[in-house]
Amino acid sequence: MHGQGRPLRFVRFFRSLAICGAIALLLDALPSTLYSQEIELRVRVHWQTALPERPALAVEIGNGRLDRLRNLSLDAGSTGGLDLSPDRKRISIHSRTASLRGGVEFVAHGTPEAILTLRQTPVGGDAANPPAGSTVILADLIDQPQELELAGGRIKLVIARAPGDRLHVQLDRENLIFRPSESVPLTIVPNATGLAPNQKLRLLMTLTKARSNKPILQREWQVATDADGKVAPVDAGPLTIPDAEAAYDINVRLTSERRYLALEVPWAQDSGSIERSVQFVVVSDAPPVEDLRPFIEVARIEPTKRQWWNPVWMPDRLIPGKLVPDAIPSIVPARQQPLSSEPLTHIAWQDHVVSELQPGGWQSYPLQIKDPGKPHVLVVRYPNDRAMRLGVSVLEPNASGKVIPLGVDSGVAVLPKAIASQPELLEHRVVFWPKTRQPMVLLTNFDSSKPAWFASLSIEAGPDTLAAQDDLADGGIDPDEPHRLTALYLDKPLLADTFGCTRSLDPDGATLIDDWQTFLEAGQRLVQYVKWAGFNGAIITVNSEGTSLYPTDTMSATARHDMGIFSSRGIDPNKKDVLELLLRMFDRSGLKLVPAVELATPLTALERQLRDPKESMGIEPINSAGHRYVDISSAEHGLAPFYNPLDRRVQNAITDVIAELQTRYGSHASLHGVGLHLGGKTYMQLPGIDWGVDQRTLDEFRSTLSGAPVSNNQMIGWIERDGQGAFLDWRGRRLAGMFSQLAKAAGNRPVLLLTADWMSDTAAGANDPQRRALDAGIDWESIGGAAGVIPMRLHRSQPLADHARQSVDALLAQDTLWDNHLAALPASGAMLMRPPTDVRLGAFESQSPWGAENTQAWLFAHGVFSSDDGKRTLAQILMPADANVLAVGGWTTPRGSEAASRQFLQCYRALPPGRFESVQSEDPEAAQLAIVRRLRTQDGFYLYALNPAPWMVQVKIELNNPEEAAIHPLGRRGSELPKSRTLVETLRPGQLVAYRIDSPKADIVVWNVEIPGLPALREHLGVQLQRLTQTVGTLGQPKPYEGLANRDFEQSAATQSDIPGWLSAQHPAGSVQLVVDAGVLGSQAVQLTNSGETNAKTWLLSHPFKAPASGRLAVHARVRRDTKTDVVRLRMSLEGRYRDRSIRRSTVIGEAPEGVPNSDWSSMPFRLEVTDLPVEGLEELRIAFDLASPGKVWIDDVMLYDQFLTSDERKELQSRVFVAVERMRGGDLSACGRLLDSYWGRHVLGLPAEQLEVTDTVDQTDPPLETAPSIADRLRQWLPSPIWR
Repeated sequence: MHGQGRPLRFVRFFRSLAICGAIALLLDALPSTLYSQEIELRVRVHWQTALPERPALAVEIGNGRLDRLRNLSLDAGSTGGLDLSPDRKRISIHSRTASLRGGVEFVAHGTPEAILTLRQTPVGGDAANPPAGSTVILADLIDQPQELELAGGRIKLVIARAPGDRLHVQLDRENLIFRPSESVPLTIVPNATGLAPNQKLRLLMTLTKARSNKPILQREWQVATDADGKVAPVDAGPLTIPDAEAAYDINVRLTSERRYLALEVPWAQDSGSIERSVQFVVVSDAPPVEDLRPFIEVARIEPTKRQWWNPVWMPDRLIPGKLVPDAIPSIVPARQQPLSSEPLTHIAWQDHVVSELQPGGWQSYPLQIKDPGKPHVLVVRYPNDRAMRLGVSVLEPNASGKVIPLGVDSGVAVLPKAIASQPELLEHRVVFWPKTRQPMVLLTNFDSSKPAWFASLSIEAGPDTLAAQDDLADGGIDPDEPHRLTALYLDKPLLADTFGCTRSLDPDGATLIDDWQTFLEAGQRLVQYVKWAGFNGAIITVNSEGTSLYPTDTMSATARHDMGIFSSRGIDPNKKDVLELLLRMFDRSGLKLVPAVELATPLTALERQLRDPKESMGIEPINSAGHRYVDISSAEHGLAPFYNPLDRRVQNAITDVIAELQTRYGSHASLHGVGLHLGGKTYMQLPGIDWGVDQRTLDEFRSTLSGAPVSNNQMIGWIERDGQGAFLDWRGRRLAGMFSQLAKAAGNRPVLLLTADWMSDTAAGANDPQRRALDAGIDWESIGGAAGVIPMRLHRSQPLADHARQSVDALLAQDTLWDNHLAALPASGAMLMRPPTDVRLGAFESQSPWGAENTQAWLFAHGVFSSDDGKRTLAQILMPADANVLAVGGWTTPRGSEAASRQFLQCYRALPPGRFESVQSEDPEAAQLAIVRRLRTQDGFYLYALNPAPWMVQVKIELNNPEEAAIHPLGRRGSELPKSRTLVETLRPGQLVAYRIDSPKADIVVWNVEIPGLPALREHLGVQLQRLTQTVGTLGQPKPYEGLANRDFEQSAATQSDIPGWLSAQHPAGSVQLVVDAGVLGSQAVQLTNSGETNAKTWLLSHPFKAPASGRLAVHARVRRDTKTDVVRLRMSLEGRYRDRSIRRSTVIGEAPEGVPNSDWSSMPFRLEVTDLPVEGLEELRIAFDLASPGKVWIDDVMLYDQFLTSDERKELQSRVFVAVERMRGGDLSACGRLLDSYWGRHVLGLPAEQLEVTDTVDQTDPPLETAPSIADRLRQWLPSPIWR
């Protein structure tokens, strides 16, 4: 038996040799088949550097061509840096900003032997002798990526095929948006698969809903590779598109038919198959049926009760609106317990008990959601008579298990009451779409000096979708008639984050993908929200910060807000056209959409011209010193005014951006116009008055003049003096002409000039809107003559922000000059912009139930006023002048304000688009209490009455209606009114009412206003005004701000140079020291001596102290000089670090003749006032004194005050108080009401009188922001130079 085994072993040996030989033959034959003809590969090049740098690379191909470029960088400065040469053999890659990594995708056509060369192309390098590059053969990329290095290894590159390139799924549609039941051609093309020739294969196609494995359709084909290893295209169509509105996946798999000798053919993927998925979306032409079921309370949290833990996280015991009486806290899982910064306290309020959040504190509660993805309402109840700033957020992890910004962040602010109201619990209602079953609600006190209060929370659910709360047809007008645009405004392309849309987790386990399901949810929820909140349209930013929500040829958009390109399944063969999706949804819903663009990143055409020295002049903004803007101010996050909008080539490039929108989307009925962002970081305006004086621009300006200076230097000098007005006017006309050109490019649709970020960098004319606008090249009068251009008057509201930011917003709201300029135009709009107030809660992150490593509790809260004040916000916006367009929003939706504004919006949008004129009353005082406006059209007469006051008014309007035409109330349910000659309306604070009379001959004869309960109101206003007068007039001893150690220098020290609480320089020795018997009242003061030597350093620096919660700080210091010191230059500074950036505000004592210190202590305290300190993120705040001139001074009694009025503020308030008192004596309450209701009136009323400090400094203007030297810098200046050099 032993001998019989030998032949079998020999047979097995020879069989193995035969198998190996066959495999060798196959492998030997594989390259020859691949190299037979041209191939097409979609290639990706990723690069990375050790330090941030501006990439300057080139990709070249020999014996081939390149096309279909896509930007893989997330850097906004890269959008103009991808340039394909005319012969399609070279891609130039440049960026305006430095970054650590980037990438580009392109399609390479060529023979397999074609060589791709990648080289660095430094700016200013020799084009004729480019540096050596690294090469890769095209065929080498078929099966595996290649790694290369450039610049001596400093730049590392990875070159690979794009995901899904082995299987092309070709649908007869560029945007992959289909209608139900469409029949679409479908072809599957295996491409450079790397398979061996003459192999039998199986091709499987499965149609599923996105993120689902349940097949809707399955097809299968038997295919094979030919002698060249190619697989013929498969006609897989026609494909009948499913009926249901949804996102779908076409999953394609190419696998072997059988195994050969028990060995699998070496496939490109480890799974033994080639797979690809392509997504498309189906959108119905018919609007979805609205779910009219109401929201009902399903659970409640009442922290003041013992059993506050309730069925919110116990769904099996869920009783709507009831608590679970026998719940035991100890059985609740630890990760579902509430978290807090410190234990809550409870206080009695009216007939309730409310919970109190300490200043800067937070409290979180876990929720249990039964139906994620459906709309829910979070209700927070709070007292309406306690001033506070309460943030309300919903936190939940994304598909990768991480909590990151942006989420559901809102908040409510209760202002000090100017007019007494009945104390009650109000509701802050936040609609949101939960993504998980166990989110957390987080309450945050945004005020670091005062508590915040809340009574209870509840969750409401019920309908599957949001439904409109009104019917325009019931408002007295035909829905088909033109109406005013009342728009939700979204300042950033954050649709998915705004509406809580889900993202898919890529199979790589790390990348979150914005797929078609993400944007389908976003579009559906956007339309639902717009109608539910009372809007009839939306202004959506679709091109911003280097990214776009539509395919564009004008720039190489990044994927920052659409990460589908990074799917490892290759789901997006083309860039998703989200804008097309939104327009289809708005079409079917009868809504209006205005896509907005923010042009603050490079454009491809202009960058190409800039690289040509012969063409570059005039494209970039140049100042009188010949500097480019980017040479002086670097791009912020890749955003900057890169181009000179006075140049025709720049204007043409901007026009191309708008014309592209019209070409692609002009057929949509919902496309109402185009929005253009103005702002200091855009090139829709100039950076300031000093810019736009390059030779080419000056030549064009000179051509419009007679007798102008010939040389450029003379011309610039003339512009800076006598010719400034002429130059500003010319710039304004030039930009107005560009805006008119853009309106034509938009298909004669309106062009809205969006001013959410409109600020001039120049300090001159800061209080004059006309001057500020002209400095930026904006001439409102010239724009008024541009047909179709509508400037938007900005009103900014940040009720959760600190006092400093709110006071700036208050000044903007009182800008009557800007109102007057826009009121004189044929058309203008108004926009209420709510920027977010951000705060990061590190303490919550450390306690997070999802783990500190997975939680980034950085809140960006869009706050609103409580419903009492929120109802009047829109009325106050329309008070100065009528607005043809009204936009309300921010980064995200104004959550929590919908109930207060819905009725106002419904009435406003029912008005026709024309410009209403104000009707003067016989009683001049009536115009201060209410507003009545009218508009006559060919078909009828319209009027509206508005109450911006904080009290109720009754308006009586006498009509002339000669034809006895019907009178219809607009924007509200109601029948036709009797044909009366008098309209009587009792208007609540902030209420708007409107009417249409079916006759153009109708008119208003006279109108007047009465105030119900006038005696009681007058008495109450008198008391409030007296209190305000006393508070403003308080000149008593202020209460110092504590925190500065050893402010009077009386603490004992070991040596004279050792000053407790302070650091100092000692070069030469003894420059800063304590001196006994030299103080104002105490025994000690600090003596600073500057010897006059070149390297002398004399400075005094306090230890850090906490930033005040008020956002204001006044520094008072007593200073005297030596009798031998005639000239004193003592810099007094406030220094700190704000978000890793050093800042300084300072004043120089002795710089002005009247500010020179006396030789004794008789001088008044020298002051430095800062009124706009950031509250959050400000660290290492210090006081510094630097003696810059030779001599000797003494410093004592350094005092800080955080509650004060500047002299200008006090004078303004006193003037307004005087006017209010005088008018009240005559029976006019309007001035008093406006004063008490103003931001400053409420702010002062909310402060104890003893906290106010009135100062009388000569210059009350905030010092300019400077960069502060660090402690190391100061020590470096003091220590001997060789140590640091």
